[in-house]
Amino acid sequence: MAANYLQLLLISLVVLLVGCRNGDSSGVPQNPKGTVLEGGHSGDDVDSLDGYFAASVQPLLSYCRTCHQPGKTGDVEGGNTFMLSANPAEDLTRMHTAWKNLGAGVTSNAILTQNSDSSENHTGGTPWRLDSTEYRAVAALLQCWDEPASCAFGDVGKVDALLPLLGSARGGHFWDDYCNGLVEADGARLFDENGVYLTKKNATPLPDSALLPHDPRDLVRAGVSDGKYVYFNAFWRDCHVVPELVKEFPHPENCGQYRASIARGSIIMGAAPEIDASGRAYTYGTHEPYKSGVASIYKGHKDEGRMIRKGTTFAGDSPHGAAALTARQINNLWITWGLPSRPDNFDQLMAERYGFGQPSAQFPYPVIDQAKGIDETAQLSKTFGGTGKLPFGMVQTRLKDGTYSGEVSTNCQGCHGSQVGQEFVVGAGGGMLDATVSSRDFAALGSAAGVAIDRAGLAGRVRGTNNAQFSNITALSGVRSPQQMADVLQNGTTGTGDTPAWWNVGKRPVKFVDAMFSGDAVRVDFALFSPLLTNKYGAAGEQNDYDSWSSDHVQDGDHYITSRKAPLYPLPIDKALAQEGAILFHSKNLWANGNVVPAPAGGNGSCASCHGAYSPRFINDPAFLADPRLEGIASYVVPLDIIDTDPVRMETYNDGTNEGNSNTAVGYPETAPGSAERAELSSADNARVEDCRVQNLADLQKNSQGEQRPQGYAAPPLYGIWATAPYLHNGAVPSVEALLHSSSRPDIWRRVSKPAPAGQNNVVMGFDHDLQRAYDQRAMGWKYDVLECGGSDAIPQLDCTPLAQENLDFFLSEYYGGLLLGWNITNPPSLSNSDIEARKIYNTRMFSQGNGGHVFTDVLTAQERSAIIEYLKTL
Repeated sequence: MAANYLQLLLISLVVLLVGCRNGDSSGVPQNPKGTVLEGGHSGDDVDSLDGYFAASVQPLLSYCRTCHQPGKTGDVEGGNTFMLSANPAEDLTRMHTAWKNLGAGVTSNAILTQNSDSSENHTGGTPWRLDSTEYRAVAALLQCWDEPASCAFGDVGKVDALLPLLGSARGGHFWDDYCNGLVEADGARLFDENGVYLTKKNATPLPDSALLPHDPRDLVRAGVSDGKYVYFNAFWRDCHVVPELVKEFPHPENCGQYRASIARGSIIMGAAPEIDASGRAYTYGTHEPYKSGVASIYKGHKDEGRMIRKGTTFAGDSPHGAAALTARQINNLWITWGLPSRPDNFDQLMAERYGFGQPSAQFPYPVIDQAKGIDETAQLSKTFGGTGKLPFGMVQTRLKDGTYSGEVSTNCQGCHGSQVGQEFVVGAGGGMLDATVSSRDFAALGSAAGVAIDRAGLAGRVRGTNNAQFSNITALSGVRSPQQMADVLQNGTTGTGDTPAWWNVGKRPVKFVDAMFSGDAVRVDFALFSPLLTNKYGAAGEQNDYDSWSSDHVQDGDHYITSRKAPLYPLPIDKALAQEGAILFHSKNLWANGNVVPAPAGGNGSCASCHGAYSPRFINDPAFLADPRLEGIASYVVPLDIIDTDPVRMETYNDGTNEGNSNTAVGYPETAPGSAERAELSSADNARVEDCRVQNLADLQKNSQGEQRPQGYAAPPLYGIWATAPYLHNGAVPSVEALLHSSSRPDIWRRVSKPAPAGQNNVVMGFDHDLQRAYDQRAMGWKYDVLECGGSDAIPQLDCTPLAQENLDFFLSEYYGGLLLGWNITNPPSLSNSDIEARKIYNTRMFSQGNGGHVFTDVLTAQERSAIIEYLKTL
């Protein structure tokens, strides 16, 4: 008894001295609850232990509690040896019990090793890393349990409160968030009193004079992710470091310039009105849509005073581009539909047949209905465009003075927006569009652009996909050698493609799924607007007005694109399950217990390793990112032997094709070392220029070890992923559930269409976008029908073995992959409603439409997939 008393007295003195050493007793709370130490000790040391646990260890267990409760993802073999409950009052007892059951000890106990040693492959990662405050805090507790006689807490350091697991920037550009008062210049996001990210509604915007911080994408350089959990191998290049060289406006300097640029871009890209409420046209430099407190960059520019107009297909902002249809042609489209007369719901049926957004009064056109004696073209003015409502993706052009022209063309919203529920979401990708059908109908009424798009197969073969990334064709104009010509003629086609979301562009240091261009190579953003066919009436001098139109305005368009935000998920979210998913997404090593797929060269093997970090807790963890400003940035080209998705697109871009594209205007050839344009610069400016040609050229993208970037596909950021089905670069997988679980992917499928209006069963309806009726919340994707193969000449989309060697299509696939435009020009014509309906079928056995790859996620359990999907809803 005396020995025990002396032992307790000694421990108490040690604890007292530790507290006095720091000048106070903050390491040992004064009024803790009593408990029992291992070995039956009780008294002052017990009180100190309880208080220490409550102050320094229990706050850390909220992380563990996310998964380690009965029925959660941690309740599996191995994980269930350490289980907590929803009641924090049980934490000490449960942790102590688990510690004993795991063999006691300190540095060897799994409670500590699993959370600190990455080689243990703990699904929840390593939140208590060696030598961290958290590690020392838990180790001190285990030491007291293991050897009560030597129990001494000391000053382990301050244990910071854990940041939330949930919270999303929702994409866009860092500058937009900074100017809106949502984030500090150093990347620290601001929270409200409830611990939730600030939004524009409750934040204080910065003044126009506030200087912009560095573009965070410029941080993505070789070496920045070495040893980090999020891995980059595709690096930023600044194409505007010497703006005089590229003859484009420099990056904005302050929030005022940036806001004004976005506002101009919103008009050019077709999302905002060109006329103010008083009927006055917006103009460059003199009457802009955003009244900035700083001078307009267009002051003194040749376009000062010129009306800001919407861009349209191949025409810049010309009202009479060759792709434009007259009002009479638009009003007669019903004839190409095989209807006996113009239906009363003509506008709605136009949107459905072509897959554009819903009709909107924002996009008027003049109605001409001969049967009813209506012709509104004579009434057109600056403020009256007609009573007809065009769908999102179509626009009536305006004359130079702002008067409506009576001509209708298409713009970016067709391919880069989708109807999601009752909202048309700008930048959501073109998951509804069938531009082949619209082009065919427009061509039938005299549109030269319609003929080109339809018969050149530039719009793809499946509704909701396209072949718009046809730079393999434009490379012809950059050919400079016989070898380049041979390569381009043999490059085949990019095949079926899925349009990526705009709200992720500001988080991508490189463009496109093949990482072809730097994210700052903005000219390609205006590819559709290229003023090739500006006036079908042949007005003298018209083309000269457009020689520099793209360069003059592309920065405005890019700033609008990169500022887009992903829509909030509008359906219920299980936040507790989403928190589990946040941990799994960022920390679960998919290669921990073996995987049939080779492991990536860097990162921690998690989803975040390729797709970027999003959770507030992880973006501020230096083990994940070198800088919190890298939040949401994804810039990893996954080698083909790892991603293993359909290779057609990647194989298209051979050396000659990449070289040819680098010689075209969109390839920024003036930035090439030794170019004539660089030779005219000062030596200082020439040294600053970065090579912005096609980044798949040899030696342009090397890591810190001097290794060339591998061939493969760039993993995208995942903001708003819920709204961008289908998935993979070719749109071959209809849901995220099927993406994560490859055996559940359908071979042939068709997204569900909207019901036809009563009495109109002979019309084509678009895909159903009703969230309650047509969205699969569990699988995350639009509902679809699985179809059995067994095609015929009438419906080749159902062919069971289209690429079998004994079939004609096998030989066609060789032709498609080895001859420029081979796949495009053999695009079957859509002449009947049944042809159009067949284009809704996605057959993954067809050329360029394979649904294989991304199988490394097959190691996830059903419960883990469910948690990750729930987390993705929060992004």
